Amino acid sequence: MWRLNEAITYGAFARLYWNSRRAACAASERKFEAEFTPSFYCIIVRSEVKQLKAKGLIKMPLGILGKKIGMMQIFSDDGRQVGVTAIEAGPCRVLAIKDKSVQLGFDSVKKEARVKRPLAGYFKKLNIPPCHIIREVVKDPVREYKVGEEIKADLFKPGDFVDITGISIGKGFQGGMKRWHWQGGPMTHGSTSHRRVGSIGSSTTPGRVFRGHHMPGHMGAVQVTVQNLEVVKVDTGNNILLVKGAIPGYKNGYVIVRRAKKKKAQVLTEKKIAAKPAAKKAPVRKK
Repeated sequence: MWRLNEAITYGAFARLYWNSRRAACAASERKFEAEFTPSFYCIIVRSEVKQLKAKGLIKMPLGILGKKIGMMQIFSDDGRQVGVTAIEAGPCRVLAIKDKSVQLGFDSVKKEARVKRPLAGYFKKLNIPPCHIIREVVKDPVREYKVGEEIKADLFKPGDFVDITGISIGKGFQGGMKRWHWQGGPMTHGSTSHRRVGSIGSSTTPGRVFRGHHMPGHMGAVQVTVQNLEVVKVDTGNNILLVKGAIPGYKNGYVIVRRAKKKKAQVLTEKKIAAKPAAKKAPVRKK
């Protein structure tokens, strides 16, 4: 896929690009699908983009704020047991609109008296209840946002792949065996260094410990992103996402759910490619 500079505005070039994509997809009998990533922004004629958007051919790298509820198990249509994580995704209020991003607020504060005055004044000016978490996500260049509108879980659908960012569970001060997965020392024959650190460097040369050496210390409580998780089910009424697998963080921890950068969504309406005929078995030689 071509990468275009955001500063380039084009009309005829965009038409040529889309027509070439349509022709290529028609030749291979596959569904035409266009996808934008954060590193691939195009300024296209608005009328053409709206037509593609209405047909469902453009998918934007949008995101939403949410809260981790916990893990559960569901059964797929073919009877398989699948472990999923339930996420309360939205509703998120639009607080500010910028050139490339939109500022969202999530989880209203119950006691507004506990909100700091500068932040309380900011929400009072917007006429929006104060929120616990404020983050920015990439906005859809085609959609027209309004301050105060809500973004809900219907942003995603089953089959989509998402990247989820959260703060991992803190483990406190941990030894090297748990923190860095050391193999450990001998367990028998009188050894006294089963889980110890051991040598951390030489004496005269270099006469110091190299920076970044794996040592015991604080573990966890850092920002972690898990990529390419599949959305199994979307409950638009309760704004619940069921995502296959585990996500970082503890229960009731805040997360950011974004459309996956490295994996495309499953196109459910796409024609299945005919299976290749089975290879012919080699004839068995008779003795």
